[in-house]
Amino acid sequence: MRTLILIILLTICCSKKVKKVQVTPEPQAVEMVDPVVFDFAPEKVVEGIPVIIKETVYFDFDKDIFNEDQVKKVVDFTLKLKPNQVISVVGGCCPIGTYVYNKDLGYRRAKYVQFFLSKFIKNEMLIDSYGEDNLITADPNYYHLNRRVKIVTR
Repeated sequence: MRTLILIILLTICCSKKVKKVQVTPEPQAVEMVDPVVFDFAPEKVVEGIPVIIKETVYFDFDKDIFNEDQVKKVVDFTLKLKPNQVISVVGGCCPIGTYVYNKDLGYRRAKYVQFFLSKFIKNEMLIDSYGEDNLITADPNYYHLNRRVKIVTR
């Protein structure tokens, strides 16, 4: 009799439907690096050290991998480097999309350039993202200029 009651109770308890809840992940915060490292003004001296080499790599809309036409620019950049130079790689976006998404997209672009550079050089690299901050232009006809990664050495 006890066994029968236990089986009935277990059947009743376990037969309740479980309500499924969809959990959407929260956007991850992007680790920020000291902004002094990423001052790109031409002919600028940062902390007594001149910015030596600069390059800009452009990306297509909503892409975090650059085109083949940008590969030569990145390879040429690596040929100009000295082994002890620190490289700053900062991604940027146009203002289409949410602020958090653009911050993440800029970071992914910078990570891709860092990954590509690491195939050729072993220099220390610092990465960051402007996201949609620090736009080159707010004119929608020229948004493609904002979809970029700046590479700077010191």
